[in-house]
This record gives sequence, structure tokens and C-alpha cells, in this order.
Amino acid sequence: MDPLQRALDLVEHAVDGSTEGEVAELNARYQKAGAELERAAVAFSSGATAAGESPPARFMATVRDYRQQGADLIELTTTRRKLIADYSSHFEQLNTRVKKSLDHAWKIFGRVVARQSLVKLTSDLDDLRRRYVEFVSADTVDSSTFDTLGASEGALAQTLTQDRAGNTRAEGQDWYTRSQADLQAMSDARRSLLKVDRARKDGARKFAEQAAALSSILSRMGKTETYVARHPVRPNPLRPDLLHPNRIAPAGSTRATAANVAGGADAANNTVGTSAATRAAAAGATASAADSAATPIVGEHTPPSPTDSAASGAESTASTTSTVDLETRHRKTLIA
Repeated sequence: MDPLQRALDLVEHAVDGSTEGEVAELNARYQKAGAELERAAVAFSSGATAAGESPPARFMATVRDYRQQGADLIELTTTRRKLIADYSSHFEQLNTRVKKSLDHAWKIFGRVVARQSLVKLTSDLDDLRRRYVEFVSADTVDSSTFDTLGASEGALAQTLTQDRAGNTRAEGQDWYTRSQADLQAMSDARRSLLKVDRARKDGARKFAEQAAALSSILSRMGKTETYVARHPVRPNPLRPDLLHPNRIAPAGSTRATAANVAGGADAANNTVGTSAATRAAAAGATASAADSAATPIVGEHTPPSPTDSAASGAESTASTTSTVDLETRHRKTLIA
């Protein structure tokens, strides 16, 4: 899997798992996942830029917003867990207090019916418990669920207040005061939970939008952080003949040409019936060819300059004239 996509998944899983586990452990795990996401995003951006495909201008800003939004969601989830625990704690305290008073009334009076206020309080507590279980079993709840829970709290508070004198006389002022305090704490926790759940709902929407934006960037650009590794840059080989406009022939070619010319000279000397003048002309031509072979070759396709052409033509004319004179002299000697 792509390193950046894996880091995004780790952050998402850490946020999803924040409803359970120790708060300190959850925070440490998320900090680690967030740091890995930051490193993977920087590596992705650098690799993409090196490959010539830079990510959008707000890429890193979106990554950091995504990381911060995840941290905010974890904090909101932690706050929600604390508020639910507070609500549960005060509910259980109130329920235990009322049930204990009801059990005591039955034991004292035997078959005598206990005070109707205590029976009504017990019934209201049972209804509130059912509403509360529905409330905490959902990850997020709507306003109607909060309103239903609030209505059950209101019914319980009304029953408690209506028989304030009887409850105070039978159970004591401390019993009544503590029961009222538990109800007020439950109501405060419910209102805070409503605000937290609204913030969580909005935060989850933003978190999902940022995740979709980052996934879209990854799908468009591909795994560009591995582009350089998959396409290493190799230097173009340099051709020696392109280093300079005039290429110099290898030294070995001069020696080979001279040797061939020398071999040609020996063959000319050994030819039967060749006149001395012809041998002399051949020797002169051989020497001229050797000199020409020893001269460095200037560009394969470079035409000779006018000066070189004129000099070559003059030498050829002089050589031809010399050969004709020698042959004429040789004929005169034979006739004489």
C-alpha cells in the first residue's frame, strides 16, 4: 500500500477507535499516527515535485487540517465519554438512593403500601433508564433523542418536587438535597452532550471531506513519491566524435596507411619490366602517399580548402611532367 494512504488509514482508524480504550493510550497512538502522516505527506510532496508533478498548493495545508480535525474529534469523543460517565454516575446514585428508601419502607410497614411518591419515583427512574440506554448505545444522536431523555428527567424532577415535604420528613433534608443535585447534574451533562454531539457531527463531516480530497489527489497523481526510484535518471553517453567539430583519426590508422603504402612501394620495385623512370616515379608517388597518410585527417565530410586543392593540383602536374621527361630521355638513350 502507498505510504501516504497507509498513514491516512492509520489516522482514520485511530479516530474511529477513540470510543473505547484508555484516553492516554488513545492520545499517544494518535500522536504517533499523526507524525507518520506528516512524514509521509512531506515525502509524497517532495517525490512528486522531483518527478515534475507538484501536488496542489494547499496539499500540505489539507493534510495538517485533516490531522487537526482528527485530533479534535478524538477530544470531542473523550469529552463525550466523560459526560456519559458523569450522567451514569449521578443516575446510579439517585436510583440507588430511591430504591433503598423504597425497600426500607416495605420492610418497616410490611404489607402497608409505601408512600406513592417513592413508587412514582421508582417508575420514573425505570423509564429514564430505558431512555438513557437508548441514548448511550448510539454513537451520535439527534435532537429528538435528547428531547425524549430530557422529558424523562423532567417527569422525575416533578415527582420529587411534588412530595418535597414528605420526602424531607421521611428521608431527611440531605436525602432530598442530594437527589436534587443528582438530577441537576444529569440535566447539565445532557445539555453538554447535545453540544458535543453537534460538534462531533460537524467535525466528522469535515473529516470525511478532507479524507476524500486527499484520496482524490492520490488517485489523480498516483504513487509519484516512487517515480524517481522507478525512473532513475541516466546520463546520456558522450560520443568522442561529437566533443569537437573536427574529429582526429585514431593514431593506429596512420601507421596502417603508411604500412600499406610501403607494401605498395615494394610491389612496384619488384615488378618485372618496369623502367627505372617508372620505378622512380612510383617511389615519388609512394613517398607522396606516405606523407599524405601521415597527415591528420580533418573531418570526414570537410571539403578541402581552395589553397589545398591548388597545391595538390600543382604537385600532380609537376609529377606528371617529371615522368614524361624521364621517359623521353630514356627513349633517346635507347635509340642512340
